Amino acid sequence: MGSKYYESPFKLTMKDLQYLLAKELKSNLEVVNFRTEGLTKPGDNYGSTIFAVEVTCKENSDEPIHNLSLVVKLMPLSEFLCDVFNIGITFNKEVRTYVLVCPELKRLQEETGIKRDKMLNIFPKFYGARTNIQENLFEEADHSAVLLLENLKTAGYIVGDPKKGLDLKHLRFVVTQLARFHALTLALKFRKPKVFKETILKACEKYRLGSKFIKMLISTTLRDVEAVLDCTPYIKRMENKIEAGLEVEFVSRPVPKEPFATMLHNDLWLSNMLFKYDSNTNNEIPIGMKFVDYQLVVYDSPVRDLLFFLFTSSAEGLLEEHLDNLIHLYHEELVKQLKKLHCNIRTFSLSNLQEELNGYALREFPYILFMLRVISGENDDSESSPESDIDLFNSNIGEAYLRRLRSLILIYVNKGWL
Repeated sequence: MGSKYYESPFKLTMKDLQYLLAKELKSNLEVVNFRTEGLTKPGDNYGSTIFAVEVTCKENSDEPIHNLSLVVKLMPLSEFLCDVFNIGITFNKEVRTYVLVCPELKRLQEETGIKRDKMLNIFPKFYGARTNIQENLFEEADHSAVLLLENLKTAGYIVGDPKKGLDLKHLRFVVTQLARFHALTLALKFRKPKVFKETILKACEKYRLGSKFIKMLISTTLRDVEAVLDCTPYIKRMENKIEAGLEVEFVSRPVPKEPFATMLHNDLWLSNMLFKYDSNTNNEIPIGMKFVDYQLVVYDSPVRDLLFFLFTSSAEGLLEEHLDNLIHLYHEELVKQLKKLHCNIRTFSLSNLQEELNGYALREFPYILFMLRVISGENDDSESSPESDIDLFNSNIGEAYLRRLRSLILIYVNKGWL
């Protein structure tokens, strides 16, 4: 089965760049020239077309010329992917995250007295955006949508290898940053509920996954579980639980539980984060990081982000020994940050967090399984054709995938989640 590609009617021009940059930077910036090149390989990003742009510009005729290294995101060129990701909504969600949410999170930290060098710093610098020809942030995105961000790779940030996964040092670092992100968005909900409603809930607008994708996700989940021979004794019980979880996720869709519910990244795996290192540590100890790709942000339980990240992005064999410690670390950091942000932590006990995990782990299971399939698939990355979109979603399973799926299932069974 193939995926139809189309020729986008939108082409990025010098006029577009100059208008968007000058508007965001509030300057008389003049774009002298620009050049583009591809930035990602197949499988790194499905929800948009991404490329790097080197912009040569100056403020006025007397100023020296300087360069800006940017990343540009446009609509995907595949009709299948536009449908899968409900792109008219999800492209807008990311733009709203930068335009509405980021300034308020920064303002809240300033008002709480957090020093600049201690503030959460996980967002790339925003350089401008347009969601549609009308430039209306609250209407669906169209073919003219464009998002400009700093190029993190030229700023010294590095993407990890999804097939290898992260070691324990990196896992602990990401868990800490994730807890800080969730604490900050929770604090905005508690301290400024009206602002929260007008910013975070606007960014977390509901969207639908494509019906073809949902059908594929359900059938793949059940089929792959049956392929793990070690799990044969649990198959019937697991299938019943998985089907019940899928029913909750895609049919009944209950309202998120309070007080934990907040803004989730909702796609936090290794390809959506970049790390910065001290030059003396040989890329072993991260000193900073950024989260990217906020197209799927939702209002839901934060444990979904935590589970998805840990099970998709850990090196093989680590979670069997360290999962509980990483959950405890997340809880400690969440409570610590909520205290700093002057929030009541009485309802955020470890036992209540465990209840969240027990309630949401099964609903997150098919998404984790799907992403492990993408990460561990044995398709040839060098080929990109009109047929490759769905092939990437239905990648050939091999031993690496089956090992990781077996680990996922056994941990879930031992935890009582399956």
